[in-house]
Amino acid sequence: MHTGLPGGTLDAVPYRGGVNKLLSGKFLQGLLKSLRRAGCQLTCQAPKYEPQRWNDPWPGSNPDYVCCQGQSNCYSYACNKHTYPTPAQPGYSKGTFTAAPDCQGITARAILDGLVAIPPGVHPAIPVGSCVYLAALCVTPSNVVVRDYHWYRKDDNGRWSHKVGPGPVSDVDNAGQLITDPQTADRGPYTVFCGFFTVDPCAITIDGPDPGDWW
Repeated sequence: MHTGLPGGTLDAVPYRGGVNKLLSGKFLQGLLKSLRRAGCQLTCQAPKYEPQRWNDPWPGSNPDYVCCQGQSNCYSYACNKHTYPTPAQPGYSKGTFTAAPDCQGITARAILDGLVAIPPGVHPAIPVGSCVYLAALCVTPSNVVVRDYHWYRKDDNGRWSHKVGPGPVSDVDNAGQLITDPQTADRGPYTVFCGFFTVDPCAITIDGPDPGDWW
């Protein structure tokens, strides 16, 4: 029987439906994510030590204008991502967070965000020109009243820098010395060293609660 439809129309309908199904939901989300990551990798670079990008006042702005220093923290800085107006917390982008930080808990939540923990004793070779870089995590000991964590990152100049809560970015430790290795630096109250991580800025997602909830 003649359907009155152009040749092949009925045969093509299931095919088009299949394509529409493929280009929706998880497949499309995965495709877009892959495209964004590929585009990011063409332009990304290891972080530079540029405290003016994080410390108030913002360059060229009104001296009284507050932008980023108080709205970011050590984790935002270690991941080299502004999360204005919410200071980032490990795991928050995936709906999980701990208010009693320890090495195991913060490491697990950072991994959820896309950071990769480096096994103890392993020294990863970061390819020259790669935008992947190193970060380091430490925490306060379990016997203190207020537990806290702190992150450092390795910049493209080979040294390390950090940002303590809402304070300014710095490349010196608590003794005023340039940070060449966070393991041996004077870390103040953060005496427990948890380990190193690799950070791929094209593969991480970070977020945080309302400003001031917890640093």
